[in-house]
Amino acid sequence: QCFAEMQQTVVLGQQLDLAARGAPPERVYELKTSSYSVWGPLELGALLGGAKPALLQPLERWALPIGVAFQLRDDLLGTFGDSEVTGKPVGNDLLQGKRTALSVLARSTLRGAAAQALQAVLGKGKAPTAAVRRAQRALRDAGLEQRMEARIEALASEARQHLNAPALPEATRRVLLDAEALLLTRTH
Repeated sequence: QCFAEMQQTVVLGQQLDLAARGAPPERVYELKTSSYSVWGPLELGALLGGAKPALLQPLERWALPIGVAFQLRDDLLGTFGDSEVTGKPVGNDLLQGKRTALSVLARSTLRGAAAQALQAVLGKGKAPTAAVRRAQRALRDAGLEQRMEARIEALASEARQHLNAPALPEATRRVLLDAEALLLTRTH
């Protein structure tokens, strides 16, 4: 049942992503990425390990914002990541025209030459690297990279508040904090 619910949630998120182009990206991320990357596997493991219902609620409240933050990190890597580390072209998400939280924020924020720099590469898979670098610079100059980093930290902070639940053993807290560090500071 847990696996079926996870699968249904991912499908709902995918439908929302594809059909409702105006859907808030973080809501899509919660349904898609959080459910199959963080919450779903954590819930499955907890259930298989015999977890009591009192343990599942704080785990879910930790996992959902961590899953969104994980996807936001992926957005940053897809836009600013080092291609030698990520294995993807420079500015891959920009070139593919992916609808990410960063691109949605950029479209609503950038004006003038900065907006033109973004439009010159967004969805243009063959755009020159120099044009991608201009778009990246426009995003950074507008403070959007820092805003995304701040949002990742805010989500992590929100998640950590749920690690103080009495039902969570100390060893579980430590494992989740280690997992958080791996998920949110990754470079590829």
